[in-house]
Order: sequence, then structure tokens, then C-alpha cells
Amino acid sequence: MSHSPDFPSNAPSGATLLVALVEGYVGMSGGRRAEDTRQFIELFGQLIEDVDVFTRAVVAQKLAPHPDVPLSVLIRLASDEDFAVAEPVLADAAQLPGGLVDILSAGADVMIRRILARRKDLTDAQVSLLTIDQDPEILAILGPRAATALPAEAPAPSPAPAEVGHDLRFLAGDRSMRGLLLNEAIQLTGPAPSQISSERLTTLVRAATLRRLDLLAATFAELSGLRADLVEALFEDDGGEPLIVLCRHVGLGEEAMAQIMARAAPQVGEVVDQMFRLRALFRSLSADAAATMIAVMQEEWAPVPRHAPQVAPGRVVADAEPQQANRVQTALHAIKA
Repeated sequence: MSHSPDFPSNAPSGATLLVALVEGYVGMSGGRRAEDTRQFIELFGQLIEDVDVFTRAVVAQKLAPHPDVPLSVLIRLASDEDFAVAEPVLADAAQLPGGLVDILSAGADVMIRRILARRKDLTDAQVSLLTIDQDPEILAILGPRAATALPAEAPAPSPAPAEVGHDLRFLAGDRSMRGLLLNEAIQLTGPAPSQISSERLTTLVRAATLRRLDLLAATFAELSGLRADLVEALFEDDGGEPLIVLCRHVGLGEEAMAQIMARAAPQVGEVVDQMFRLRALFRSLSADAAATMIAVMQEEWAPVPRHAPQVAPGRVVADAEPQQANRVQTALHAIKA
């Protein structure tokens, strides 16, 4: 039986290509050039999206012990929705940043914290954070270290909405205010937003790669209904949540989102612990939740910019004006409607 030359019978599958790529990278001797690492990151991002859980777990196990795995690759594996993939990275990755371990030890799901408890490089402070709720399995894993750990202070509870008064803001509010609105939004369950067209995706990724932030903002504005000047301001936001909401709303996939964040908002997109948290937020937003937060941003920024988003240190922006009570009520109504 003959086969079409376009589809050879012996063509390697995506899983085979990914495993070969990883084995070639970890087996490379004599040092790696920057170009080698760049190509590895690019090909890895393309192939990982279309392979099964078993293959992702295999490559995670191969990459975790190596000290020079690019952080973007580690983030992708450590934040995988399947624990079979995330576990070897969280437990054994040789260069998992201490800041990320701190954050996850303090506030991650108990399953992730049980995995982290197996790490050999935990500091005394991280052990204390892991033992704060006295989970029996974590205590058993840590053994004698759990008994000698200093008690960690429990994080202060977030203020309830009734205690906050009339200062709930998303773009210019402090971290707790922003968190309150997002926590309300993610209760809106439902399907993920429809996927963006390949043509629009290409335009966004190309504009981000070339650092054409004006074109990137104009395209995002056209897709979302937000003003282009607001979108450009979001690129400088120091928290990243509004830009994550925008990426989710227009239908980007997770890897395209991470690629755009790294280029358009490097103060967030290149920080491993920030992106781990933001990837989780990205997955949690349904179409309704993302659309609701876009409506809140439109209300807060119309008819003229009223607030400056939180920005990275050293960037100069206008001072945020106090939000009026009637605008707060409108935003809250949008969340709870």
C-alpha cells in the first residue's frame, strides 16, 4: 500500500519529537549557546501543548534533576494541571526558586504542599510554613524536622467586603482589593472563552516578539473593547492580573499568554513565582468571569482614565485619584450580577 508523501507512515509523533528534544538538550555536552536554549524553549512550547499526560510526565522526570533547565520550561511543567507532571519538578527540580517555594509552602493546595515537603533543600522557614496546619502526611514526610520547626505565623485573614468600605478598586486598588474582586469573579463558573483565530493570534505574538506594544495594544483593544491607552498601561502593571484577564477574555491559550506576558510585561512575565500564580488564575477564569472583569475595567477607566494601574518600581505614572462611592457600587454590581 502506498502512502501520500505529505503523510509518511514513519513520521515521528509529537510525543516522540518532544522526548527526543528533551534528551538532546539534557545530553548536550560542551556548554550550550544562548541560541540553543532559545530554540529549545520555542520548540518545547510548541510540542508540549499536544502531547498526553504520560509524555509530559516523562519529560518532567528527565528535566527536573538538571540545574540549567530554563525557568519558563520549569514553570510550564510545575504548573501542569496533572500532578504526575508537576510532582517531579516541585519535589526535585534542582533550581526551583526559593521565592516560589516560599509562596507555595504558605498558601498552595495541600497536595502541592505535600509534594514540596519532600524537597531536600527546604529552609527552616519553609518547613515552618509547611507545618502550620499540622497536616499528618506533611508531618510524617518531614519527620524530625517538623518537630524542631519554629511555629510560623498564620497569614492575616483578608478583610471581608463589608469591612473594606467604598474603596474596592481593581486597576488602582491595593493587592487585597484586587484580590477581593477576582475572588468574586472566579465564582462565575462556565466554559473557557472561545479560542482566538490563528490570524489574530499570529498578530499578537508577532507584535509582542517585536516589542511593537502599540500594535499589540491596538489589537487587544479591537478584540476586547477596551481603550488602547488602557491596554498599554496594563503592560506596566506590577501585578499582572488585569493583563491575564485580558489574555483569557480574548481566547489566548496558556502558552501564548505566557509568551506575550514575557515580552510585553517582563516585570511579571519573567518572574517565576509570579507566573506560577498567574497561570493558576488564568485557568480559573471562565468566559463569564473574564468578561465580567473586562466590564469592570471599562467602567473604572471610562470616560477618561481615572486611575493608574500598579506599576513596576521606577516607572512613572500619574497618581491614582480616589474612586467615588457610586463607581464602586457599579463595579460591585457588575461582579455580582
